Amino acid sequence: MGKLSFNRLKRYVNPEVFDFDTTEEIPPLEGIIGQDRAKKAMEFGIKIKQKGYNIFITGITGTGKTSFASSYIKKIARTEERPNDWVYVYNFEKPAQPIAIELPAGMGKQFKKDMEDFVEQLQRDIPKAFESDSYDMQKSEIIKKYQEKKSELMEELNTLAKSFGFVLKDTRTGIISIPVIEGRQISQEEFQQLDEETRKEIEKRAAEFEVKALQIWKEIQSIDKQARDEIKNLDNNIGLFAVGHLIEDLKGRYKVNESVLKYLESVKKDILENIGKRVNKLEEKVLEYFKRDIYLVDVEGERVGVVNGLAVINLGDYEFGKPSRITVTTYPGEEGVVNIERESKMSGRIHDKGVMILTGYLGSKFAKDFPLTLSARVVFEQSYEGVEGDSASSTELYALLSSLAEVSIKQGIAVTGSVNQFGEVQPVGGVTHKIEGFYKVCKEKGLTGEQGVIIPHQNVNNLVLTEEVIEAVKGGLFHIYSVKTIEEGIEILTGKSFEEIYDKVYRKLKYYYGLLSNKKEDKGDK
Repeated sequence: MGKLSFNRLKRYVNPEVFDFDTTEEIPPLEGIIGQDRAKKAMEFGIKIKQKGYNIFITGITGTGKTSFASSYIKKIARTEERPNDWVYVYNFEKPAQPIAIELPAGMGKQFKKDMEDFVEQLQRDIPKAFESDSYDMQKSEIIKKYQEKKSELMEELNTLAKSFGFVLKDTRTGIISIPVIEGRQISQEEFQQLDEETRKEIEKRAAEFEVKALQIWKEIQSIDKQARDEIKNLDNNIGLFAVGHLIEDLKGRYKVNESVLKYLESVKKDILENIGKRVNKLEEKVLEYFKRDIYLVDVEGERVGVVNGLAVINLGDYEFGKPSRITVTTYPGEEGVVNIERESKMSGRIHDKGVMILTGYLGSKFAKDFPLTLSARVVFEQSYEGVEGDSASSTELYALLSSLAEVSIKQGIAVTGSVNQFGEVQPVGGVTHKIEGFYKVCKEKGLTGEQGVIIPHQNVNNLVLTEEVIEAVKGGLFHIYSVKTIEEGIEILTGKSFEEIYDKVYRKLKYYYGLLSNKKEDKGDK
């Protein structure tokens, strides 16, 4: 034990003992230092060609084991026949067991490069194929065809429900039947307050209705399946168009190797089976159209007679929300509220009914002292497919009131919800998708902190929003409002009291009535 001096902290060598200036002058080491016997064993072992014979080398680091083994094997390899390449590829049937494929010497690297080029080409060609106008047109035709069939069956179902004393409502959990008593839909609470005899009679009718409706439901489900199958078949055809020629090119290069051909066929099969997972590409394209102002929707500023409504696009296995601009124009006349979708034969009966309810609301609110005399046009802008359902009826009413009062609507707030003749906002389906759809459009165009969505208060318990939307609401970048009445909603959309809106609408309608009355008097005098 003792303190070490500095000259014992490393090994010192006197350079004068060496007969060279640099190590470059020293010839490479051949063999293993002090291991002539091991060297001979290695040379002998390498010459054994039978399977099952291996060489294991161990020893002190720096003695030249690895260098010797490498140099000796390279020396021997120069005199031996060049071995074939082996490549491992993915096993689509048994992912845990890769497939080994033997290729002629030098072709392994080429095959690897060919597959990398193939993947790069797919990444360019597949999105391009599914973003083409041709694909969009074909898919739209399929959706339109089956939507029309489904709408016809839904109309048949609604008629059947009405004959049994019910109306159908679309909710997040599905379509439900609601009893109607004396022309009014009753709530669950009201149903429980009915006497036992009436409740039993309604329950009996409900059971009879379900039996009669079963076949129609089966046909609707069958149509949904047919639509999904046809879209999947279209996707496969489009995918095959993008993938097929690339696979065939590769098959031509490796046509003498059955293992490669089998692998390439499994690659094609897997691509086509999983190509449907890119359905969200349509949503991405829709968002891009909003961003580029191909779809015209403002998410900032204010406009008269313009409100952003919300719809759900259903692709079978995938759904997403899409805002639509709803516009209303009003002027003196006696045509009432005209649904342009209906006039162009693009509206279903439920949507027609929703628009008719608007006239009932205006009459009950504003035409007690004089006849309702106006002409109004309601339209879903940039709608090229059928419009069905009443989930936009409150949106249409807000736009109608805005046009009549000449009061601007905040474009950063979108709306969903149906309405009855008394101005009560009613629940609708797909609220979560609708909110998230408008949020994404606002995000693409730029969140301002003033944007949001108005929903029926009954739908609050149905919300299952993404964490991103929740965080945006939490941070004050986005807002969700629940309302019970049109009066509450119009105040949020305009920032004005309903009393002020009411007064402006009342005066406008009275003015229209006066104009038409004077014209009729003038004609009578003539």
